[in-house]
Amino acid sequence: MSYAIAATARLRGWVRSAGVRAVVAAAALAFATAAPADPAAADALLQQAGDTHQLAVSALRAGAASQQQGQTEMAKEHYHQSYQIVAALYGTLDELDAANQDTLARGLYRDRAALERAIALGATAQAQIRGNVLPPIAGLTGDPDRLPLYQQAQQGLIRVARTLSELRVALDAS
Repeated sequence: MSYAIAATARLRGWVRSAGVRAVVAAAALAFATAAPADPAAADALLQQAGDTHQLAVSALRAGAASQQQGQTEMAKEHYHQSYQIVAALYGTLDELDAANQDTLARGLYRDRAALERAIALGATAQAQIRGNVLPPIAGLTGDPDRLPLYQQAQQGLIRVARTLSELRVALDAS
């Protein structure tokens, strides 16, 4: 009889501790936030976008400096390089969008609204590039003496820089 009592007591203790473990695990899951995504890929792409932006600004300035010195062919080359660099920036933002969309789809974020804002800001930066940066630079590759086009491209790159800064804040929060 004592063996049956001891076995029953052990069974009750095991059930009790398993129940406690289940409750603790359920509580931990209920109060935990979504797992943060490994930010390395998105951070690397955003860093690359920032570096590419700086290269585009430098190439645009080099084109203007060459034109001021009367080196029209050199200015055209610099503007052409700037165009290619800005197109590469657009591509990097495409990759960043894909990474952010994947993170959103898999639920790997701390703050969904911040991640959605980062995605929207990436799209805004791409629209700025498409509408305010690439067209004037394309015009400068054909006629580097058009100061208004240079100013439009420069202002467009300033807007893109602001958007990339906001994108950094949103991505860090997500």
